[in-house]
Amino acid sequence: MRPKHKKRFSDADVAKWVSENTDVTMDRGYVFALRTGAKFNPTQDRIQALADFFGVPPAYFFDGDRSTRIVKQVELAAALRNPRTRNLTLELLNSSTADVELIAEAVRVPELLEVVKVALSIDRSQLHLAAKLLRSLAEDGKSTDSAE
Repeated sequence: MRPKHKKRFSDADVAKWVSENTDVTMDRGYVFALRTGAKFNPTQDRIQALADFFGVPPAYFFDGDRSTRIVKQVELAAALRNPRTRNLTLELLNSSTADVELIAEAVRVPELLEVVKVALSIDRSQLHLAAKLLRSLAEDGKSTDSAE
């Protein structure tokens, strides 16, 4: 996982955050050793602290398939922070059919394609709940946007 503004988090960034925000003490040398494989069996509390830093469940570090799904979920959540993406997804939830490729191209939001596919694949019985959730996210986004 990488921040948008950098190639990757530095070992010092990770160690500092973990040490300041959890009960675990970690230095950049330890993070480097984990990243390069020199250390490969961290304790459960260190795994939890790293998971907290990256915003993923601890299982992310163990299960390749699950970590791929988690990354996709994180990317989906990030895409839904964009008010344009949320609003378009809301509109799509209210329609019965849509040309996903055309819509994604029209708004030029690469992440939108996955968001729209998920929205359109939702079981109709759960559609109302999904629309309600997205509306709530859209309202939260409006209040955040107006506060800035």
